[in-house]
Amino acid sequence: MLVIVWLTMAALAPVIAPYNPLAQNVNDRLQPPSQEHIFGTDELGRDLYSRVLYGGRITIPAGLLVVIF
Repeated sequence: MLVIVWLTMAALAPVIAPYNPLAQNVNDRLQPPSQEHIFGTDELGRDLYSRVLYGGRITIPAGLLVVIF
C-alpha cells in the first residue's frame, strides 16, 4: 500500500507540488518545516517537499530498473 502511495504521489507531482522545485527564493532560505513549507527549504530557498515529489519521478523508475536487471 505504501509503495502505491509513493508511486501515485510521484506521478502526480506536477499537480500536488505546492511550488516549482527549481525556483529559488533566497529570502526563504533554510526555513524550518512550517505550514508554508512542509519539509522546510534548502540553502537556495527551494521548497524541499516539491523537490522530493519531483525527485521520486526519477528515483523510483531508476530503482525499479536496477532491481529488474
